[in-house]
Amino acid sequence: MSKKQRLLDLGADNVIATQEEDLPTRVREITDGKLARVAFDAIGGSYIDTLAQGVPPEGTIYLYGLLSEEANSYAVSALFKSISLTGYMMHQITTPERFDRMKRYVYEYLANGSFKPHVDRTFPFKQAADAYRYLERNQQIGKVVITL
Repeated sequence: MSKKQRLLDLGADNVIATQEEDLPTRVREITDGKLARVAFDAIGGSYIDTLAQGVPPEGTIYLYGLLSEEANSYAVSALFKSISLTGYMMHQITTPERFDRMKRYVYEYLANGSFKPHVDRTFPFKQAADAYRYLERNQQIGKVVITL
């Protein structure tokens, strides 16, 4: 079963498999041409330009990971649409007030069932190397947990 189908089976409304589908085209279809006001990118690199094509003028792209080996640059397609390209890292939660607000938000949505974390697989600590090999295959859907 494909990752796309697994995500749909878990309740995703829409999934775009970027190796099989054109992201800007699918975003236009899904949003009836409105595009995505906010996009999140864990990869970076040159794909930011493609992602920017699915974001409307004055939208925002949050870059929160750098998995690509390519250099990051501000996409020209984003520049001419006044799209904000914003980096985000956990260390930005620098004050106890921000951290407490974030925890309340997450706990509230966990409690009311809006957030439904999915654990793909659990490994005992002795098999941590196996867990990392599993992650390298990029087949997981959800979190991989190492238990003590």
